[in-house]
Amino acid sequence: MASFPMGPIRTLRSPGAGGLGPGAGPSPPVDDWPDADFGSMARASRRILRDDALADDAIQETLLSFWGRPERPENPRAWLLRAVTLRSLHLARARRRRREHEERASLGRPEGTTRDDPARSLDGEDLARVVGEALGRIAEEYRTAFLLRAVEGRDYESIAAALGLPIGTVRSRLSRARRLLREQLAEAGTGPEH
Repeated sequence: MASFPMGPIRTLRSPGAGGLGPGAGPSPPVDDWPDADFGSMARASRRILRDDALADDAIQETLLSFWGRPERPENPRAWLLRAVTLRSLHLARARRRRREHEERASLGRPEGTTRDDPARSLDGEDLARVVGEALGRIAEEYRTAFLLRAVEGRDYESIAAALGLPIGTVRSRLSRARRLLREQLAEAGTGPEH
C-alpha cells in the first residue's frame, strides 16, 4: 500500500483492496502512483477550504472518483489536481451556503426571548398605566393632537384637517404635548431622566 504524507489518506485503500466492498469498480494498481503529487493536492485543497478535515474529505472523494473511472486519464497528476481543486471549491460553496442559510434561519428564531416573561408583562402594564395617567393630565387640545400623531400615525396635514387648525398650530401643540408628557413622566419616575 502506498504511503501518503497526510493523515486519513494513509488508511484509504483502493476499491479492489476491499476498502469499498464488492462491485465498486476497477482499481488501478496502488504502486502505479509515481506521477500523482499528493502534497500539491493537499496544499491546493487546504488553501481553498482553510480546514484540514474538509481538505482531507475533498482529497479522498477525488481519489475515489479517480479509482472509479473506467480508464486512467492521460495526465493523472493534472486530472487529480484539477479534480481536487473543483471538489474543494464545491465544498467551500456548500459550506458558505449552509452558513448563510443557518444565519437567515436563526434571525427569525432568537434563542432567548422575554416575550413570555411575566415580570416583563407586568412592567409593560405598569408603563401603559403610567403613560395613560400622564396623558390624562395633559390638556385636551394637546392630548388630541398627540394621540392623532402617535397612535393613529397621521401626518401634520391630516391632523390639521381633522381639527380644523392651521399646520403651524398643530406643530406647536404637538411640541407642547411632548414636553408636557415628558414632564409628567419625569414626575412619575419613568421619564427619560430615570
